[in-house]
Amino acid sequence: MDDIIPKLANSGILSLLLIAVASAHAGKLHLLDRPGGRKQHIGAVPTVGGICIYCAFVLGLSLDPHLLAPNMLLVVTMGLLAVLGAVDDVIDIDPAKKLLFETILAGTLIAVTGVSITDIGGILRVDDLIGAALATLMVVCIINAVNHADGVDGLAGWLIVVALSWLVIGAALVGDHDLGGLVIRLGVPVLAFLVFNSRTPWRHKAAVFMGDAGTLMLGYAIAWLCFDLSRDGISVIGSSLVVAVPVSDTIGLFFRRLLSGRNPLPGARDHIHHLLEEAGLAPGTISFVLAAISAFIGGIGILGAYAGVPPQVFLLVWILVFACDWAVVLWLGRRVSRLHLQMALK
Repeated sequence: MDDIIPKLANSGILSLLLIAVASAHAGKLHLLDRPGGRKQHIGAVPTVGGICIYCAFVLGLSLDPHLLAPNMLLVVTMGLLAVLGAVDDVIDIDPAKKLLFETILAGTLIAVTGVSITDIGGILRVDDLIGAALATLMVVCIINAVNHADGVDGLAGWLIVVALSWLVIGAALVGDHDLGGLVIRLGVPVLAFLVFNSRTPWRHKAAVFMGDAGTLMLGYAIAWLCFDLSRDGISVIGSSLVVAVPVSDTIGLFFRRLLSGRNPLPGARDHIHHLLEEAGLAPGTISFVLAAISAFIGGIGILGAYAGVPPQVFLLVWILVFACDWAVVLWLGRRVSRLHLQMALK
C-alpha cells in the first residue's frame, strides 16, 4: 500500500499523455464529433477520451497483478463495450442493435457472476430467474443513463467521479481494500480526462469528448461495482443511488417519449441537462448543480446502506427522485417553450 500514490500518479499522468497524443491523431482515426442536429458544440471535437481512460485503467491495473487477475472479466467486458462505443462514435450504430449488444453483455455478466435482484425494496421477493432479468435490466439502465448524461461539457465525467467516489467510500467502510483500490484506479484516469473536458475560465469549450466508448464502458463498470459492493453488505438498491440522477432522467425520458408516441431510443435534446441549458444555465453550472445533487443522493445510498437503513427507505428515495425529476423536467419544458415563443415574437 505504500506505493499506491506513485502508481496512481503514474496512471493519471499516463491518461493525460494518452489523451493529448490521441487527440492530435483523432482525425486519422475518424474519432471526431462534428456539430449538427442535436449536437450543438462548436467545431469538430476528438472523441478519444473513453478509449484513453480505458487504456490508462488497464495499464494502471497491470502494475498490481493481485488486482488485475481477479478482475479480468471486468477488464475484458469493459473493453468490449469500449470497442462498441468507439465503432458507434465512427459510424453511428442503430440504437436498437446497440441496446441488444449491451443486453447480451449484461446478461452474460449476470450469468457468469450469478448475481440477481430477488428482493425489491424489501416489499416484494421474486425467484432467481426474474431476479437475474432485473439485474440485467439494471446494468443496461445504468449503461444508457451514463451514456445519455454526456450532453454537456463535463457533466458525464463529474457524475462518474461522484459515483466512483461514493463507491470508494463504501468499500472503505466495509474494509474491502481491493475493491477500493480497483475503483480508485478507474477514477484517476477519469479525473485526468476532466482536465480536457471541463469548462474553466481559461477554456470555454471541451477540448476532448469521452465518446460512447467511455460512457458505455464506465456505466457498465459502475453497475458491476455496485453488485460487487453488495457482497460486502452494501445493498444494491442503496449503492445504485450513486447514479440516481442520470438513471431517473433516462427512465423518465423513456416513458415520456412512449406516452407521446415517440421512439424512446434515438438521442435528442430533451434530457434535463439540455432543458437547463435551453433555460439559460451555463454548462459549468449545470455540471456543478447536477453533480452536487448526485453527491447528496449517493451519500444517502452508501452511508444509509452501511448504517443498516431498511430497503423500503431506499425504495422511497428512488420514488422521490423519479417524481422530482419528472416534475422538474415538465416545469423546465414549459419554461423553455415560453422562452422560445418570446424569442419568436421579437
